[in-house]
Amino acid sequence: RHFEVARTLKEIPIGMEFSLQLVEPKKAFDTMLAKRPEKGASGDVSAGAGRKTLRMKRDGTAVVEDLPSDDITAKINKIDDLLENFVGIRDMELSTTMYHMARDAKEPDVFAGQLDENLADFEFPDDFVLDVFELVQGK
Repeated sequence: RHFEVARTLKEIPIGMEFSLQLVEPKKAFDTMLAKRPEKGASGDVSAGAGRKTLRMKRDGTAVVEDLPSDDITAKINKIDDLLENFVGIRDMELSTTMYHMARDAKEPDVFAGQLDENLADFEFPDDFVLDVFELVQGK
């Protein structure tokens, strides 16, 4: 898998020589199919099954995470819209981070404190902070 290759390459010390063997995609695909067990699938073919994403962490480790549900994605998109209206920027990664912070905070004051602590450079307006918290918490 590509993340295993990336991890292996990252572990090679700088200056050390290594070699790569290129394989035609068709041959690689045929080999992969030949190795699959007959009953290896989970059998779950429902909508949204298998929705995962690979996240590379700062320390170099890879983590497979579930993709957010359509409801969460809609809330993140609304946060992005609020960001544009209040601050004049669009940033899905920032919107996602704010969603997770608001979701984990139990009170608007706690959320505001987390924003001040982690994202102080933005100096978000109080109305914006409250709107995001209420959107995520459903209040």
